[in-house]
Formats: sequence, structure tokens, C-alpha cells
Amino acid sequence: MQNMEKAEGHPIEIVSDAVVPSGVMHLNELQQQGWSYAKL
Repeated sequence: MQNMEKAEGHPIEIVSDAVVPSGVMHLNELQQQGWSYAKL
């Protein structure tokens, strides 16, 4: 966090309402729906 603030030149504000979907969780949800994927 301190490194990010140093790079930006100002304090970084944490937004508690921000929701970023996890790629792993999304893949898990799709697999539960019957989807499959291939890692090439």
C-alpha cells in the first residue's frame, strides 16, 4: 500500500463497496453450470 501511495504521489483511498469478481470463482461457477474449459 505504501509503495502504491509513493508511486501515485498521494494517499490511496480504500473503497469498501468495490467488488471485483475473481477469475477462479467465475470459473468455478461456470463449471457448476456444466461448462468446461481447456488450458492450452
